[in-house]
Amino acid sequence: MKCIQCSSEKLKHPDKQSSMELVKCLSCGHEFYVHCFYPIPDVFQSKHKIYLGYFSVSSPKDTVASFIKLKSILKGCEWFQLSKLEAQKLEGKTKWELGQFLDIEVEKIRPLCKQKNIEIEFNEIKE
Repeated sequence: MKCIQCSSEKLKHPDKQSSMELVKCLSCGHEFYVHCFYPIPDVFQSKHKIYLGYFSVSSPKDTVASFIKLKSILKGCEWFQLSKLEAQKLEGKTKWELGQFLDIEVEKIRPLCKQKNIEIEFNEIKE
C-alpha cells in the first residue's frame, strides 16, 4: 500500500487491527483512513476437548430403564438431542450414539452415571 498523497510505502499502522484504520505516512506525515480486511482463521480453536458419547444396551428388558436414566443424566447438555436417543431406542439399536459433549460436561456426567449405576463410553474427538 502507498500513501495517497506522496506514494511512499513507509506507513505506520495502528497497533490494534480493526476494519477501519487511521494510517500515517512516515515520509510526508499525511494521515488517511483505510478499510482493512483481515483473514478469519478457518479452524475454530476451542479451549475444550470434545467427546463422542456411546451407551451399550445390556439387554432388551433394560432398554426403557436405561433410556430414562440417560434422559435424566444428559438433560441440559449443549448438544444432546433427546429425539435422536429416542429414535435409536425405537429402532432397537444395541449401541446408542449420544452425541458430542464438552470436557466440562463429561466431568459432570461421570459422577451421575456412578450414582445411577449406568456406564457411558466417551471417546475424545481428535482433530
